[in-house]
Amino acid sequence: MKMEEENISKWKLLKEYFQEQFQSPLKHPEFIIYFLIVIVGVGAIGIWTTVYIENKISTTPNNWNIVLSIIGYALPIISTGAVDLIFTQEKYIKNSIRLIGFSSVLVVITLFIICFTCKAELGIYMSILGVVLSWSIWWIANAGNANLNDNSYFEDRSNDVKKLGEGLTDLENESK
Repeated sequence: MKMEEENISKWKLLKEYFQEQFQSPLKHPEFIIYFLIVIVGVGAIGIWTTVYIENKISTTPNNWNIVLSIIGYALPIISTGAVDLIFTQEKYIKNSIRLIGFSSVLVVITLFIICFTCKAELGIYMSILGVVLSWSIWWIANAGNANLNDNSYFEDRSNDVKKLGEGLTDLENESK
């Protein structure tokens, strides 16, 4: 029974960890702006240029080039996120998080291989699935990144409230 309780609590901890990691960046506009501009915008510039070339410049569009650009973009994104998960410092669920990070890379590599063996239309869906998984892992892995989450505003407000409380306490003590 003890073993079953431990496993259930680890599942619960894992669920709570991923919920917190997914939701906490939503409170930080700088995180979302970085994600949209750097990761989705600039990071995917190869995809945007390939789509443009294949649809506007090329006389015979080749969807394989688009598939390769999309899945090729997913690999470095998933790799950076997975490495962060693999080096997690979580105390109780460290091994589970590491396995999820490692497994996510294997899934994207598998999608990469599938993209080479299927029709281009299916390849588009597989590569997009790889990108969505990559973005998700990157998001979760970077949720606690201090460079992307500026808590100084909240810390400054907290310090202001503490100073105000100390000032009121001092004023109260002086009036006695």
